[in-house]
Amino acid sequence: MRTLISIFFLSLSFSAFSQNTPSKEVQIKLALLAAPEDQRSEATVYSYDGKLLRKGTNQTVCLGDDPSREGLSVSSYHISAQPFMERGWALRREGKDFQEVFDTREAEAKAGSCNYPIRAPYFMH
Repeated sequence: MRTLISIFFLSLSFSAFSQNTPSKEVQIKLALLAAPEDQRSEATVYSYDGKLLRKGTNQTVCLGDDPSREGLSVSSYHISAQPFMERGWALRREGKDFQEVFDTREAEAKAGSCNYPIRAPYFMH
């Protein structure tokens, strides 16, 4: 059974990369791979650029893969990190690169001018 599930998700990932943008359903299934298994069914899911794909009901948030980058990279985190993530998405929409986003959020955290968690129970994958 486990082998069949692995083959299913592997085929989803190949189909996801054969298109420019995978369907919403495929994005959600891939993003959920990063969450603990017992939390997947109720997790909130965002696309890599911060578009809400599915509203969940538990504390787990999953972040989908960027189809323009090589390989598969999905993650999950505790909902308390959402302000931090949303700020990063907003900065990227402003055209800031990775280092500018990192530096801006770090400065805001040090200044106390943001609502970032100090120690969130992350489970990044």
